[in-house]
Amino acid sequence: MTQNYPTKWFQIELARDVGYAAARFGHVMFPENVYEPALECAELLLEGVGKGWASRTFFSDNGSTAIEVALKMAFRKFSLDHGIILDSTDPNTTGKFIEVKVLFTN
Repeated sequence: MTQNYPTKWFQIELARDVGYAAARFGHVMFPENVYEPALECAELLLEGVGKGWASRTFFSDNGSTAIEVALKMAFRKFSLDHGIILDSTDPNTTGKFIEVKVLFTN
């Protein structure tokens, strides 16, 4: 009879390799931690296409989250540039307020 399943040693080797990969490329995102391939990619992006204007990178696990975060970052940048976001701890903070209207269509 032919053996149609992996040998014990193959299973052990496979489990070890999968465990190594899972530990190295886990899908847990912490802003203050990074694994080496993501860091290398970020450095290449900042030194290449982002040179002169980008100082940070953001990696997302899917397109809808990437768009959502990009919009939030754009609104925050716009708000900071136009004095919409003010320092709430400073009683002397004064600034102009403008109305922001956003139209989303399907």
